[in-house]
Amino acid sequence: MDAIRSDKLINNYMVDIKKIDVKQDLHLMTWPFCLSTELWEKYSSYNHMADLSKLKKIKYFDDNSQLSEQVLSIPKDKGGIYIYIIENSVIPITGSYIMYIGRARKTENESLYHRAKSHFNQYKRHEENERLERVFDNWKRYVYLLYLPIDGNEIIDQVENELILALAPPCNKDYPAPQIRRKLSAFNYS
Repeated sequence: MDAIRSDKLINNYMVDIKKIDVKQDLHLMTWPFCLSTELWEKYSSYNHMADLSKLKKIKYFDDNSQLSEQVLSIPKDKGGIYIYIIENSVIPITGSYIMYIGRARKTENESLYHRAKSHFNQYKRHEENERLERVFDNWKRYVYLLYLPIDGNEIIDQVENELILALAPPCNKDYPAPQIRRKLSAFNYS
C-alpha cells in the first residue's frame, strides 16, 4: 500500500513539474564559477590570520525585501570580512554559492554593520556593483551574509585578498593577482 501511495506521489510531482511555465530568464540565472583546486590548495598551504570556522551567518533580506533585522546583530564597533552567499532551499547544507567577498575596515565611519547596511542602501538607490545587484534582484529570498569580525585593518585586507584569490567569487571585480584577473576576464558574468 505504501509503495502505491509513494508511486502516486512521485507521479503527481512529475506531472506538476512538467506543467511549470518557467517565467525566469534562465540565462540571467546562470553564473560561471571558478572552482580551482590549485587555488584552494595554495590557500590551504599557508598559515592564516583568521579562523573561518567562526564565520557567523545571517539572512540578509526579510520577507518584505527589506534589510533583515538579523543585520542589527552585526558588530558596529568591529571591522572584518563579509561574504554574500546564495543558499538553495532544496538541500541547504550542500548548496551555498559564494558570490562576493568584501571587507570592512574599522574606522570612525566604517564597520561590519555599516558596510552591510551600505550595500543595502546602494542597492535600493541602484548604485550597487551590477553583479551584486543582479544577485539581490534574482535571489533575494536566498541571500545570506557571512561575517567575521577581525582586529587590525592590515589583517582584514590580507584575509580578504587571500579569500578572493582562493575562491574567485563571480561578483568580485578586482582580483589581487593580475594573472588570475586576466584569466577570469575572459568570462562574461553579465
